[in-house]
Amino acid sequence: MRATTAVLSLWERVLRATGRTMQRATVARKTRSHTTASHKITGARADPASVRWALVALGVALAQGALAQTVVETREVLAAERTEAWAMRYMSAATHFSGFGVAVAQEPGSVRFGVELGHVPHVSTERRRVGLNGTKIEDLNKSPLFGRVRAWIGLPADLTLELAWTPPLEVDGVRPHRMFGAALERPLWQRGRWLGSLRLAHRRGEVHGDITCSRATAAEPAFSPGNPFGCRAPSRDRFRDHSTGLEIGSAWALADGRTQAFASYAQVRADLSTQVDAELSATFDRSRLDHRGWLRTASIGLQAQPRADWEWLAALQWTPLEVRRGDDLQARDDDLWSLRVMVRRRVR
Repeated sequence: MRATTAVLSLWERVLRATGRTMQRATVARKTRSHTTASHKITGARADPASVRWALVALGVALAQGALAQTVVETREVLAAERTEAWAMRYMSAATHFSGFGVAVAQEPGSVRFGVELGHVPHVSTERRRVGLNGTKIEDLNKSPLFGRVRAWIGLPADLTLELAWTPPLEVDGVRPHRMFGAALERPLWQRGRWLGSLRLAHRRGEVHGDITCSRATAAEPAFSPGNPFGCRAPSRDRFRDHSTGLEIGSAWALADGRTQAFASYAQVRADLSTQVDAELSATFDRSRLDHRGWLRTASIGLQAQPRADWEWLAALQWTPLEVRRGDDLQARDDDLWSLRVMVRRRVR
């Protein structure tokens, strides 16, 4: 009886989601001159998330009748304003491979090492309602911190090569996997105490973990308030982030000669995807969600050099994001603000 009720509830949500999609499509036709490309992607045809919902619900129903097991293997390319895309863009921005301060000319062969810690802001329950086109709460609050090790190597022609690596340390069921970064930077100008630089960076890697079905959720009885979607085991999801960005930075050296105030702006092309691998009741959800788009990031910060071979840096980062939730016909701002700190030492 409980499973039957759950199936009916699933279908009810499918119908509501499909109804919202048809409503958006109708409004889009009436206001075609004001419709954006992203609205056309998500509103001009049947919502793939609704189809996915239907397959999941059908699998539950068939399982209760002992007829079959359903494997959901849909693939969607998401517009930037979809809730799932917002979540991927949010997490990519929170771990963005940005520069700290401005590049300076270094002697060829010189080497510096640094350790970076970034704050990953807590996401409220309502904002975590991003799965299945904004109808399912996902476990996005895995860790409040993100860490990375960096190295800078001086090259000829005032160029600096930067390499980065995130250690594969598991935190609350998620673990970075082969997350590396590389950047090439050089100073552009120096006029008195005013400096500028340019940086080209690429970052690639994955995060593996139980995002769709967390360990805590799977431990609750299926279709109970703590496990409304019938998770049977922790999911084995994979989030992939391949991004390339161009960043321009500027700094002003203070009178003491050891401190700089800096600002930077980056335009990043992000290629993001989430491969779901979750067992829901007797349905296996192996959907894939893809998003490709641009991210803009601005930072301000301070750089201090208490000793000739030591530096510490702190930066506040802002990434503007938009999302359309629930019955909203217009996207709303839901930005990321993040604080980062780093300690850096010259070893050669």
